[in-house]
Amino acid sequence: MVHSLANRSGTPGTARVLPGPHAPPSPFVPLAPPTPAKEKIRWAMPLAAHLHFRHALLLLSFLALVVLPTAMAGWYLYTRASDRYVAHLGFAVRAEGKAALSEGIPALAAFSGTSSNDSAILEEFLLSTSIVEKVGARVPLLALWSAPQNDPLFALAPEAGLEDQVAYWRRMVRFSTRHGSGLIGVSVAAFSPGDAALIAEAIRIESASLVNRLSQQAKEEALRSSREESERAAFRLREARKAMSAYRAESRIIDPSADVASEMGVLADLQQRLAEETVTLAFLQSDAESLRTARNGDVSAARIGQTKKRIAVLEARIAAEREKFGGVASRDCARILAAFEAVSVDLEFAEQAYVAALAAEEVARADARRQARYLAVYEEPIAPESAIAPRRALMLGLIFGAAFLLWAVISLAAYGLRDRL
Repeated sequence: MVHSLANRSGTPGTARVLPGPHAPPSPFVPLAPPTPAKEKIRWAMPLAAHLHFRHALLLLSFLALVVLPTAMAGWYLYTRASDRYVAHLGFAVRAEGKAALSEGIPALAAFSGTSSNDSAILEEFLLSTSIVEKVGARVPLLALWSAPQNDPLFALAPEAGLEDQVAYWRRMVRFSTRHGSGLIGVSVAAFSPGDAALIAEAIRIESASLVNRLSQQAKEEALRSSREESERAAFRLREARKAMSAYRAESRIIDPSADVASEMGVLADLQQRLAEETVTLAFLQSDAESLRTARNGDVSAARIGQTKKRIAVLEARIAAEREKFGGVASRDCARILAAFEAVSVDLEFAEQAYVAALAAEEVARADARRQARYLAVYEEPIAPESAIAPRRALMLGLIFGAAFLLWAVISLAAYGLRDRL
């Protein structure tokens, strides 16, 4: 019997003879190959199971590394984290006196690198353990910063020690400086507006106390230095006066310059008289040659002899006087005058140094009577009206971004490792 049917391959229009009672027997009947649909059904179930496991693992890792930390952080930030209020304080260290050019032009001060040493000391003081102790003596820092009972992440532990308080201080107290100007801005955070202003006011008081101590130390050091300098100048003056007294006692001369002046006057007078006698002798000799009589000749010879004797005496006296000015005589005026000049120069220098030291000491005393350095506050601490921390949305976004990046890196690393294996 012939049936017109579609074959297993699905091709229409073909016919084949099925074996029947009147058909000749066929040695075999060929079977059609399996269709692609069956192949797809055979491999679909393992592939679907494999894809489902991998995607499920990726989804679980996303939930564990991204969604869960973000949800926990959001829960803590919006239900447990306490609001923090920030009070601001601004001050600068000023000194009395004429301002330098670099102080008047901050840009020039920044370019030249000049800055206030007092401001640098104050910056280090704001981060030190000393200010925590001093402010803690005025304000109960531990009680104020450990007030939130259900916020262990942002609040200070009630049993925190001094080192923990110092570390927490550097989290809650921030300062900024403007290079070259010496201006210092301080931001103080607390869990209530009044506490923030109270801590900022305590910082202002302690900073002013530090500046006053520095100023007092500078005054005491200046006074001590000027007092020691005046004492050294007084001792030098006493020694110079002792040397002058010893010189006068040894030389028996009060003022060698006046004595030398009188000696020079005597020498000048002797020289003048010697000149007059020399002229007289010349006249007498001239007259004796013109008068040749016996009587006149005897008179002229006698007068000439007397004049020559006076000239000889004057010359001897002048030679003796000149020996006093650098000769080998016991009274050497040049040596005496040189020694006197050395002693008088030392005495004059000691007197001038003593006067200058006394003037410097008076200036130091005048400076000590007024406050040379002081803390100039340009922004008073006031209680803030609203909390500015923690920034919940920003922190939550940062946490989500960091968690997502971590999950993405781990996932890419896992896929890369699977492809290599």
